Amino acid sequence: WHPCCLRGLHKECPKAVQWVRTTLRYDEEARRFSSIAPLFTLMIGFENKLQLPFAAACSKDPVVQFMACQSGRPFADPKEETKGKHPRAECWVLVSTVNFAEKCLQQETMSKKDEEGRMRYRPQEEIYLRSTPAEQMLVAFVKLTKKLCKVNCGKPIYMRCQRWGAAYPLSRDEEAKRGEGVVCHENFWELRGENVFCIGDYIQPSADARHVEASVQSAHAASKHLISKYQKE
Repeated sequence: WHPCCLRGLHKECPKAVQWVRTTLRYDEEARRFSSIAPLFTLMIGFENKLQLPFAAACSKDPVVQFMACQSGRPFADPKEETKGKHPRAECWVLVSTVNFAEKCLQQETMSKKDEEGRMRYRPQEEIYLRSTPAEQMLVAFVKLTKKLCKVNCGKPIYMRCQRWGAAYPLSRDEEAKRGEGVVCHENFWELRGENVFCIGDYIQPSADARHVEASVQSAHAASKHLISKYQKE
């Protein structure tokens, strides 16, 4: 539902477009949804494996809230990791905090006025993404992992930053609505009798730990619940 993806829907589904924009509080001037938080992601590749004692982690850093190693993802193929010009390379994906993303968007807005005074969407520019956001997120990552890293990170052989103007729902004052037949647990929902679970940060109302960390907590809680059910059987 990015504004740029609404072309054509105004004509075919005007009510749907209006409902989405009203529900998510679309700001015409800024061309952004007020109820959805932005973030930046950064993919970085290093010449050698960092030998960190974890494959993914959440942090309380003001710049980076989550980091994950590409080779540590479920069902990753070890053979794929040794292909290419850098067989020992290791790739990490970083997710910024909302506050950091907001500061970046204040400096480099997503929209700007054209010669006629109309607000126009501003495409992501490589020069900008590779400088300010990417460099600051890299510095934060190195600072967070310096004491745990067994080798010198060195200069990255690859960096790719991306801007997400609408990424995570902001905290709300009440629980999300759920359909009939859904059992509400503390951090997740369960479809009664089907062993189907709904997980995510959106389930937790006004949670302090939002976004990635809240999603991880929700997934862990649902997993433990499912395992306990089978152990009882």
